[in-house]
Amino acid sequence: MVKLLYFLRAAFAGLRMSPFVHFVASLAIGVALFSAGLSRHGVRIVNSVLDSWGAEAEITLYLKSEVTPEAAQALVVRVGQEEGGQVRLVTPEAAIERLRAEFGEAGGVLENLPKNPLPWSVELNPPAGQRSASAIAVLAARWAQAPEIESVEYGREWLERLESLATAARGAGALVLLIVLAAAVVVVAATLQLAIYARREEIEIQKLVGATDAFVKAPFLFEGIIQGLFGASLAAGGLHAFSRYMGPRLSEALSFIFGGLVFPQLVDLHGWLELCVVGTCLGLVGSFVAVRRFLRL
Repeated sequence: MVKLLYFLRAAFAGLRMSPFVHFVASLAIGVALFSAGLSRHGVRIVNSVLDSWGAEAEITLYLKSEVTPEAAQALVVRVGQEEGGQVRLVTPEAAIERLRAEFGEAGGVLENLPKNPLPWSVELNPPAGQRSASAIAVLAARWAQAPEIESVEYGREWLERLESLATAARGAGALVLLIVLAAAVVVVAATLQLAIYARREEIEIQKLVGATDAFVKAPFLFEGIIQGLFGASLAAGGLHAFSRYMGPRLSEALSFIFGGLVFPQLVDLHGWLELCVVGTCLGLVGSFVAVRRFLRL
């Protein structure tokens, strides 16, 4: 406990000796965590929007002409029991009415058809866990083998593009996160090297009187931890201010693209604790790199 108190006093003394240098390091951590927080929540928003679009994924099972209405009803029950999700039976009459509505004013030409060419069909919206392109492809291939089914359609190209967008969004978010965190570690290490250089005479005296490597390193590691906590507080404040003042404006500006988009609260108590943990790790890693490279202990 005595050593811990000494390390803390030495760390705060080091902060007082070079306040600007340590502020720059804390600011770098804060900017990195702020950018990482925005990136993380941006990816979450994109994923939620893509998931809502994916919820519209639909498989249409077109029935053979000889299938009776009773058999079609039985098929709907079987599909619902085996797959879950939402299942609807569409009669030829309902299908032609839907097509006429989609054609708008030109839909009147359908009234001159001698016979309704549309078959009975079953529409399936898969449950949430089965809306990926691969899962829907497997589901469609399985039901295509059913004796009542003539053909299956599910918009494969649209689903594959949607899945590619989701993958790209996650990859871009992970890349931004790694870049900003790595940049923060580099800045912290560089600034702490300046602080260590300013105290090189003190360090040499400690080594001469028999101080161990760990004893010399510990105050600098605590300085890195303090920088990380201060940087996390700066990031939390920035994220709170951004979500409070910019969030409503962004929601309004993007409503025409992502209808009903509600910008989330970017930081709460749990989020602040996460920022503190990550900030502490960044400061600790940066200080460890600085001590190891500069002191050559």
